[in-house]
Amino acid sequence: MNWMNTIYQSALFRGFSYEEFERLFPHLHGRTTDVKKETLLIREGELSSFCGIVVSGSLAAIKVYYDGTINILDIMFPSDVYGLDMALTRSKICAIDIQSLEDSVVYMFPFLGAKTFSWMNAAQRDQMTENILTYIANETIRKLHKIEITAHHSLRKRILTYLNYMSAKRQSPTFTIPFSREQLAWFLCVNRSTLSHELAGMRSEGLIDFKKNRFSLLKKDNG
Repeated sequence: MNWMNTIYQSALFRGFSYEEFERLFPHLHGRTTDVKKETLLIREGELSSFCGIVVSGSLAAIKVYYDGTINILDIMFPSDVYGLDMALTRSKICAIDIQSLEDSVVYMFPFLGAKTFSWMNAAQRDQMTENILTYIANETIRKLHKIEITAHHSLRKRILTYLNYMSAKRQSPTFTIPFSREQLAWFLCVNRSTLSHELAGMRSEGLIDFKKNRFSLLKKDNG
């Protein structure tokens, strides 16, 4: 089952052999679910005691403001975990929406803190605790990158900060971003037409080149 391997590749099971994973997996008492595009899996303000892993497709963590403005905080792809940080809070109240960006498959299981893994042996619980702490730390770093990007008043600075971040992450001046143009506008907290105008200007000035969601940084000192 290929979907089992996708779940095994998630951050939760780092350090476990596949044989261990196969023995442990049934104890999670989870289920795979097909979700249609634009389905809300987690809704802001609701209680959530479930953790999920993307099996196929993609999800977005979004914030919808009173005026209808949408801000994409993160996008999750196959093997990515979602909902764990909210399920770990004392209140378990969701602070954001989790929505499918396309027809997707997710694996969801009840998360009850330490009780969720009480049936593991000591070494396995230690490994799972380390994995959860690493996941939370990585989520914090991602949020800091988001703050750094959107803190710039200049749209050009936001774009270049994000593109330089992606370039460093991919270790290449040419790379693919996980956003459509509209999603990138949501991520950068601007409207799509303003973003498209700025991107066109940056390309005409020889700073960047792009085709759909594939970008190239043309000047090393462009930030």
